[in-house]
Amino acid sequence: MPFQLPARLIGFNAFGLASDNRLGATNSDKRNFFQYLDEENYPFNLVKVVIFSNGLNEVTPDRFVPLYQQDKTINQAFLENLSTLADEAHKKNFLVQVCLFHYHAIQDQGQAPPHNPFGINYEAGGVALRKRLRDFFTPAGGDPNKTLQKQLITAVGNKLKKKPNIIWELCNEVRMDGALVPANTPPTQVQDNWNLTTWMQQTENFLKQTVGSDIHVCTSSGTLAQNEKITCENVPTTHFDFHFGQWNEDGNYRQFIKYAKERAAAYAPGHLLVCNDDGAKEVNENTPTHEWFERTEGNLKNWAGTAFEMGLGYMLKATYPAKLPWNLHAMRAIKFAHETHPLFVPTAAAEAKTAG
Repeated sequence: MPFQLPARLIGFNAFGLASDNRLGATNSDKRNFFQYLDEENYPFNLVKVVIFSNGLNEVTPDRFVPLYQQDKTINQAFLENLSTLADEAHKKNFLVQVCLFHYHAIQDQGQAPPHNPFGINYEAGGVALRKRLRDFFTPAGGDPNKTLQKQLITAVGNKLKKKPNIIWELCNEVRMDGALVPANTPPTQVQDNWNLTTWMQQTENFLKQTVGSDIHVCTSSGTLAQNEKITCENVPTTHFDFHFGQWNEDGNYRQFIKYAKERAAAYAPGHLLVCNDDGAKEVNENTPTHEWFERTEGNLKNWAGTAFEMGLGYMLKATYPAKLPWNLHAMRAIKFAHETHPLFVPTAAAEAKTAG
């Protein structure tokens, strides 16, 4: 059996952390990401990093450690940095959710790791989105993309397989979309979803061959209208990570968090569900204070508080690094929600009394 997850997972999406050679430390504050959150008494116990992504979207060039070298081979310095990240996290009792692949890196060239060897064609008038997704997330055994994917899984898996604090995520927000024009059919949307599900099953199987079968695994999918159900019912996981569109619709968060909890329980009774606000409208960088569109302090208190009230986890998608001044309201809100919704852990005496 894998290690026991905390009763309440409280996470921080820090996609670029694995590419930061200082792990969030700055000249004015030498504390790394984990030291800072711990010493400031924020309740986070989980960080999510994304491997196949462009860390330059969050990390400045002077501290950027690329996943791939210019010759398109996997960068050993990145693997060492990732290993150090896991060790520093463990010192402060953080789990690390290592997300291997990233839908948005196939959708958008700006999200893909520089110098990656996959040869994805993003050019206007070139390969359409749906074909790019089909080509990358292919279940075909001998495909060159699958070979490169296995190389990455092997390198990352071998570096982390002895770490005691790793949760594996197969892919971030994985789904099959893009126009279904005649040139892209067949297969149909249903067949695309099944092929993608097969790819996830194969990816998990290969990961387990590399790191062992006693691991925690999750994946984030599209919405219920896209591929949530087929993914959750057919890809073996140990908990669920539902993103914003899966638990918040038209601002009716209480009803939809409850509905998300019910769906998760139907997919796999006993699985922990984490409500992840990735997908809420991002920070407005055009304002002097980087005003948030949806992740306001009030909204975050309500969203996280409702999740905690219902016995669920919560993951924050703020900007990286955590100590940026326009993140402080978000971290205060998560702390407030955690402290005002204490985690109930029954004592042996209370359980005996209830049973009697």
